[in-house]
Amino acid sequence: MREEYELSSYITLVDCEFGHLNIDEYPLVVEQIGYADIILLNKTDLINKEEIESIEKRVSEINKMARIYRTEYGRIDLRKVLKVNLYNQLKELDNNTYIKEEGVYMDKVKTVVLSEEKPMDKEKVNKWIDKVFKDDSIKLLRSKGFFNFKDDDYRYEFQGVRKSFHSKAEKKWDDKDDRKSTVVFIGEGIDEEKLKKEFKKCI
Repeated sequence: MREEYELSSYITLVDCEFGHLNIDEYPLVVEQIGYADIILLNKTDLINKEEIESIEKRVSEINKMARIYRTEYGRIDLRKVLKVNLYNQLKELDNNTYIKEEGVYMDKVKTVVLSEEKPMDKEKVNKWIDKVFKDDSIKLLRSKGFFNFKDDDYRYEFQGVRKSFHSKAEKKWDDKDDRKSTVVFIGEGIDEEKLKKEFKKCI
C-alpha cells in the first residue's frame, strides 16, 4: 500500500443542516473536525446563508488550519482535495482569521498558530517540540508546520497526530518563498501565550 499510495490529507464532511447540534452532542465530531486538513460543509442547499456562515465560523474556530469548502451532495473539484501542499496550506495562515467575539461558541478544541520570520535554531526547536509532545496537560489532535532554520537552505516540515509526529527536509527554499516558520497545534488544554513565548525563544 505504501508503495502505491500516498496519504495526502484528512478530509472531514460536516452536515451543515445539523452541524451545531452534532458538535454540541458528540465530542467525536469535534475531534474529526480537529483532525482535518480539508473540511466539506455539505448540504448547503438546505439552509440559509446566515446558518452556513454560522457553522463555518464555528468549524474554523476549532480548526483554523483546514481548507473549508461549501458543497452540495458532497461534490467537489478533486484537484482541490487530492494533493494538498503543506507549505501552501500554512504560509498565509493568520491566527486572527476569525477574531473571537462575545457570543462566539467556545469549544474545547481550538487552534493555535505560531509564526516567526526570523531564522530559528534547529536544536532549540527540537527540544521545544519534544517538550510540547510530552506535556500531559495538553491533548493534541493534530499538529503541522514548517521551519526556516538558520544556516540551512532546506525547508523542514513536520506533521503530527496526537503524540506521534515525524519531520523531514522537504525541499530547498525558492527565491520567491517567504522564508519563515509556521506551526499549528489543534487540541485541548493549549496555553497559547505560553507556546508563543517558548516559540520565540527558539530563534
